[in-house]
Amino acid sequence: MAQLKVKDLMSTSLVTVDARDTVGSAQERMRQAGIHHLPVVRSGQLVGLITHHDLMHSCLQHIERMEGGEECSFQRVVEVGEVMVTDVQTVSPDESAARAGCMLRELGIGCLPVTDAGRPVGMLTRADFLDVAIAALERDATRTDRPATPPPV
Repeated sequence: MAQLKVKDLMSTSLVTVDARDTVGSAQERMRQAGIHHLPVVRSGQLVGLITHHDLMHSCLQHIERMEGGEECSFQRVVEVGEVMVTDVQTVSPDESAARAGCMLRELGIGCLPVTDAGRPVGMLTRADFLDVAIAALERDATRTDRPATPPPV
């Protein structure tokens, strides 16, 4: 396999959210797009990251703080900027895919926003690496399923 770059694996159909959007709108965007990670942007620049896990954790903390009879308005009131991660690890589109995969594994994270001059241009996830591994395994299985060609006589 040739030296793969991040740009060869990343998803470019990027869905983003603004830090002033509500948590509920972020959850809805994730649901509609079938994704679990949203880059948070302000004026086109990456300022954070919000994940499905972050949203669930924040909602649970909010529920624990609620007093009896208080309406759970978390999704309508809390802004993404209040629960997003701001210390976001990013990667360049020209970074080697191997290095990016090592970053995901070593940092124990599920995604790397791909940025160019601070602007998000894609998203690289663990699932992207699984797709590559599955494709390679399927290619290998196809090669080994073929009967060996007998040597010329």
